[in-house]
Amino acid sequence: MNRRPHPDAIASIMNHAEDRFLIVDDLLVPLFEQVKDRVGVERVLVVPLSSQNITDSYENYEEFLATASQGKSEENVSRPGGGE
Repeated sequence: MNRRPHPDAIASIMNHAEDRFLIVDDLLVPLFEQVKDRVGVERVLVVPLSSQNITDSYENYEEFLATASQGKSEENVSRPGGGE
């Protein structure tokens, strides 16, 4: 997300691109809040850069990565050599 365009322009761009997922730092969450009801984003991952709390409405990006990394490790254990 770019904070320079007007929120109407941001919503239009996101809709035109058919964005389904958004990874945004916590400083830009207030901007997303202005357009969230006008876009079709299914999942929002917030990168914690400041000490702001991440609401339950969004997912913490760092926690998401930790979960994904755990799944990858388990996959490698069950499939030696990383695949068949």
